[in-house]
Amino acid sequence: MKKLPLYASLLILLSSPQLSAKELSMAHCAPAWCSSGAKLNPTESMICQFPELQMADQLLNQVYQQYRDALQGEPRQKLIKAQQQWRVNDRDSLTARHELLATILERVMELNFMSSVVNNP
Repeated sequence: MKKLPLYASLLILLSSPQLSAKELSMAHCAPAWCSSGAKLNPTESMICQFPELQMADQLLNQVYQQYRDALQGEPRQKLIKAQQQWRVNDRDSLTARHELLATILERVMELNFMSSVVNNP
């Protein structure tokens, strides 16, 4: 059986209203920082609280790391800085769960597009 990409799994899970929070939480792994004991900002706390946000964050991490690893030198440093700025200015400014989910998934699509341009000129 072929495994679905993480983003496809996320979309399927999010479109299944029959799934409980418990079932959703069994379908993914929470970010390590959720249980690290580190002080979390309100947005990070919200990500740790809701399984769909954890899955979206995991997907974002996967896409970001793949794109970052494909870059070298100045382009790589620019991406790292841009991601840090996005996290502080966009992600961490949100307080509503649905807005946070939409913002994370929008960033996934942006990074995925930029990665496809780099990998397929």
